[in-house]
Amino acid sequence: MWVYFHLRAKHDSIPDLEGVEVADAEEARTAALEMLREFRQEDAWAARDWRGWTLEATDPTGRVLFSL
Repeated sequence: MWVYFHLRAKHDSIPDLEGVEVADAEEARTAALEMLREFRQEDAWAARDWRGWTLEATDPTGRVLFSL
């Protein structure tokens, strides 16, 4: 299944136009958590700039699978 990881804030968004192929929603969630963990480890100060943002995973139809 294809999953898209969009970044959303109150008045802004950054859409994922490429997406990734995963086996299921659980694999997508695991991948998203790992990406966030790596981002925080790489630059903890930059991660603070992303407060108020949400990572929203959707299927190709736009249905939200989960939000972090």
